[in-house]
Amino acid sequence: MHPVLNHMMAAARTDELRDQARARRFARPERGRRDDARAVTMRVVHSREDARIAGVHPRELPRGPVLVGELEGRAVAVLSLADGEVVASRGVPTRDIVALLELRAKQLLHPSPAA
Repeated sequence: MHPVLNHMMAAARTDELRDQARARRFARPERGRRDDARAVTMRVVHSREDARIAGVHPRELPRGPVLVGELEGRAVAVLSLADGEVVASRGVPTRDIVALLELRAKQLLHPSPAA
């Protein structure tokens, strides 16, 4: 191969690699839904009939009004607003959902004064 042509091809390839590196370095990460992010819903349930609608078995229901934590539409944790008793599903990681229920229960039982 001719030395001048070889030099031109090498320079073009170097420029191409630099452009790719620059694009990667300054690219913004994609803002999308993370794979481990799932929808959590909380609702207050006052009666056993409401609990059945929410997907909680009445025998597992603590006394008094409860907060039900649902993960993608399925009830996975229940927290009693009367005594703080928690009933959680087996086989489903519920630690974070229970923490959310406890935080919401504090907000419901001890509302902060209006600012």
